[in-house]
Amino acid sequence: MVDRTRTYIYMGDVSRQLPYTFAEVPEAWERDRVAPFELARSAIGEELGEVMGVRLQGSYVNPRTATAVIEYAVNFKGPGGRGTLSVTIVHAEEPERALARYHEA
Repeated sequence: MVDRTRTYIYMGDVSRQLPYTFAEVPEAWERDRVAPFELARSAIGEELGEVMGVRLQGSYVNPRTATAVIEYAVNFKGPGGRGTLSVTIVHAEEPERALARYHEA
């Protein structure tokens, strides 16, 4: 069986694929609710600048369908200034669809 699932981060209108398997995302989630963010911290920092703070906004994790949507509010300081942005980690076969369903719920 071929695993067609992928992990992405979504930051505003920017998305970026991450090299993590579904097993790594819920494993991090079980350790600590911010641990999935830590997996993606360097990629997020490359886009936003210095991460000043992180707060969990919401989540959906379903091991049966290998789907995870985890949303954080990220306070950052970058070249363009400071702010807070929603950053979402999505692992699914169809990440855009999983993200849309998460926001509909």
